Amino acid sequence: MPKCKIIQEAQNCSQWFILGDHPDVTGFNSPFQEKCRLCGEDMSAHGWIDLSDSDESSPVCPGDWILTNARGHVSTWSDIAFKKVFKLC
Repeated sequence: MPKCKIIQEAQNCSQWFILGDHPDVTGFNSPFQEKCRLCGEDMSAHGWIDLSDSDESSPVCPGDWILTNARGHVSTWSDIAFKKVFKLC
């Protein structure tokens, strides 16, 4: 798994595209053909991940980055935001 760096702390990171790319991402199940409010793609191409800092889940869009720091905190970043803040190392 590649790493990225922010404020001198390396974090595990992986870019997510499909189910199976990251073990914490589960499939999105809906009887409706919904479009994502973030990327506009069908939700059937998305996943869900439990966020470490809350009891909430977050959608994972194809191309999003999933970061896990040394304390196990998980967060998701869009590809555009990730490239503005992080640099792969």
